[in-house]
Amino acid sequence: MAYVLTAALHTWFSGAATLRAMETTVADKVGDVLNNVQKQTYSLIAGEFPKFIPVTFFEATKTRNVVFEEEMIDAISESRQYYFRGVTARHVPIWLERANTKELQVSVFVLDPNCNDYLELYIREKHDESNNLSSEQILTEIEKVQRQIYYSLVGLFDARKLHPITIKLHRGPIFFRSEVFDKKCFVSLYVDAIGTNYPTTYLYNERSVFYQTFRKDITHCQQLASPSISLTSGTNEEELIGFLTKIGFSGSIEELRQEFIGFKEAFSQTSG
Repeated sequence: MAYVLTAALHTWFSGAATLRAMETTVADKVGDVLNNVQKQTYSLIAGEFPKFIPVTFFEATKTRNVVFEEEMIDAISESRQYYFRGVTARHVPIWLERANTKELQVSVFVLDPNCNDYLELYIREKHDESNNLSSEQILTEIEKVQRQIYYSLVGLFDARKLHPITIKLHRGPIFFRSEVFDKKCFVSLYVDAIGTNYPTTYLYNERSVFYQTFRKDITHCQQLASPSISLTSGTNEEELIGFLTKIGFSGSIEELRQEFIGFKEAFSQTSG
């Protein structure tokens, strides 16, 4: 009886030891697999991560940023395509005058001035969050931005002698402004809540995910049906008047031209 019990205990202990050894082996193998998976994951992340990183960025400011402007002019000068997508495009004619390039196709997508809901959102984004605007103030600001869109179109019309320009309306969203070139993309985000014309802007190269994303957004804007006009050196002012009338403007083109000239002069006199 003692012999049988001893043998049984020996078998049990041997089995337990074998089981522990198997558990250790399995644990080691699982650990190896997890380590390999982790290494592969890290490798994939390391490979993909650079696609999300901007080349540089420009902090939001209340005043002009000369370094940003130089980067913008360089991007225009070395490109054959310039796509702008934003609200007013007031600065685009200024950039075109300053850039040293002759073979450039310009496509500008500005907010439809009849989209009052998006205009209101834009106005709220551009004002400090602590600055609570009344309904009357919002209406005044909407009219001001609508006017800025109209006189920007006149500024672009006058820049048509520099480059052919296609203008098309879009209907939002408006929390960002994108300017896409052959190899670069500037993305300005109205998320700083400091109320400025110069929001935080990120610069991406053509290999980045964000360059491809905002280039795709431009393609979608091109495909959507909305009022548009193509400007060349041969486009006359009557065609511009017809387009402005179509999108809701009534008034003097010359007044708009003077307003744009005033904006351009004020911008030029502002130090960076």
